[in-house]
Amino acid sequence: MKINEIFRSINGEWNLFGQGSWATFIRMQGCTLGIGGCSYCDTKQAQDGELGSECSSKEIHKAVQQLHCQNILITGGEPFEQEGDLSLLCRLLKDSGYFISVETNGTHCVENLIPNVDCFIVDWKGPSAISEDVFNYKNLNCLREKDLIKHVILNEGDYQFAKEKAIVYKQFNHVFSPCLSEDIEKNVMQASMLYNKMEKDSLFHVKFNYQIHKLIGCK
Repeated sequence: MKINEIFRSINGEWNLFGQGSWATFIRMQGCTLGIGGCSYCDTKQAQDGELGSECSSKEIHKAVQQLHCQNILITGGEPFEQEGDLSLLCRLLKDSGYFISVETNGTHCVENLIPNVDCFIVDWKGPSAISEDVFNYKNLNCLREKDLIKHVILNEGDYQFAKEKAIVYKQFNHVFSPCLSEDIEKNVMQASMLYNKMEKDSLFHVKFNYQIHKLIGCK
């Protein structure tokens, strides 16, 4: 399978195994939305499916063992672009006793991987990210109580979009995250403004997410 990088860091965002916990990150190469498909993507190096390094599941497993973290976060790019290989990798890691979380951009249905994944973080991209709603609504039939739906908030349009989804689909765990991408030159909503809006609108069932790894300059 195509891999962009494997590294150890703190988990900077909301996740079932805890914000601030240590984890091994497996960043897969290639994205469903293509190069430049999401306006605020902060991992552009992982978008092009022609790049990256070919690795077998066993090679990845060996690299993971050397980093000595029980928590594994698989991200991208878009991991489900290589769903067959992803499924085999998750099964191998799960059988080895690792705790597995998968981040996805929401365009794929996660159902087939549920037996071997402890937590999914599924993006629901707002209008500033992409011009159309690309969320795979089949996910609403299979997401579990421990899974998360993440909304990245860049501006007022994103906030209103995310608020509507969080109210209509209140039975799911929603996370609002202010956009912190450094290369965005649009009108970025400050984290404090997002906090105030959430409080004013009584969105107390929604989690506030801040990317703490960016505060200290790590991956």
